[in-house]
Amino acid sequence: MADYPTDLTPALAEVLGLPNFRLHGLWMALREAGISINSRYEDEQAAALHFLIPFALEHGVDWQRKAGERLEKLRREHVLRMAVG
Repeated sequence: MADYPTDLTPALAEVLGLPNFRLHGLWMALREAGISINSRYEDEQAAALHFLIPFALEHGVDWQRKAGERLEKLRREHVLRMAVG
């Protein structure tokens, strides 16, 4: 599989091990940033993990900060798009 580690890194294990209730705020924030997510619970969970996994793979222990920065950037861009119309 391309670019997916064969070993479970600590950061990836942390992301994949996040309990569902901890992901709720993230998928709500993703929606607020303009990302379309189906309302089925499994789709919401998948969207949150899909967003986080690349940060865990690329940034290791710094994944939370990097994901937060990216989410904030997405939100700002969405607000600007909505303001412009």
